[in-house]
Amino acid sequence: MQKFKTYLETDGSALAVTPEFLAYYAMPYVPEIAQHPSFKDLFSLEWGMALKTRLSDFLTTTPQF
Repeated sequence: MQKFKTYLETDGSALAVTPEFLAYYAMPYVPEIAQHPSFKDLFSLEWGMALKTRLSDFLTTTPQF
């Protein structure tokens, strides 16, 4: 989570003005984030597997990859 916080404070700082990303700026400060209703899905095995599938599909269908 520290690396994510560092990213938000540096390269990701421009995203702070984007409403759909604003909630993620709270993540480094939420205790027991894997149980928090707003973020718990991000820490589930199912979400990780679905992300892997979507990324694989994207890379397969994108010519430069």
